[in-house]
Amino acid sequence: MVKKSSFTKAEKWTLFFVSAFVVTITITFWQQEITRTPVIHIPTPVMPATNAKVFYLKAFRSFVPYQIPTSTGPYPLTYSNLEVQFDNPKLGTGPGIAASHGMGQNGSEPLPSLSELQGLSRVNAPAFAVLHAGFAHEYRETPARSFNTLFPQFGQFRALVRFLMVDAKIKRLSGNWNGAANDAIDCIRLGEDIPRGSPLIGMLVGIAVQAIGRDGLEETIGHLNATQARLAAQRLEEAAHRHTTVADAL
Repeated sequence: MVKKSSFTKAEKWTLFFVSAFVVTITITFWQQEITRTPVIHIPTPVMPATNAKVFYLKAFRSFVPYQIPTSTGPYPLTYSNLEVQFDNPKLGTGPGIAASHGMGQNGSEPLPSLSELQGLSRVNAPAFAVLHAGFAHEYRETPARSFNTLFPQFGQFRALVRFLMVDAKIKRLSGNWNGAANDAIDCIRLGEDIPRGSPLIGMLVGIAVQAIGRDGLEETIGHLNATQARLAAQRLEEAAHRHTTVADAL
């Protein structure tokens, strides 16, 4: 015996439309929920009252040429024009720019003497003092809020690191191994500071800067006495405490 439905035809249609309405509303709300723009609360860091970044940029702008008198006028010796000669083993061993200016063969620049290199280091001592003054303060990069944000300061910091390494070579040639080691540690400290508050690009620049400093330190560390090595280790430990994790950069 066939059991008859307890619903009338009108009731069945009503149930169908109600079910379809409920399903439609459910799907609509579900789609809205999964496509909703998330609300992200971007943290706004508190910038330091005195930012080391100001000192680092001022240090870069403070470098001056060492004017060497020649028969044709003063020759401006700078760290920038020594970069291409940095790996030249003859750097600082020749008669000097004052004696050989205009005698370079094949258009090459004459090599400065050690005394001329020392003069360049001496006149730029104030620039390095500004850099060292910055180490007493916290470094914090301005927050980036756009993928189009540019970071021109990173190029200046890389140049500052190259100046430090040329200065380190001048000090090595002069027998000042402790000064050369501290120039290399300055690079490492800069490399630890640069990523602070910066996106991933700052971390990449910082890693490269630290690598340059480590290479320079490996050339000098074996020439330090016990006291100098202990102070160098303390500076390295202080720099390591400022390390930025990959998670913070991301």
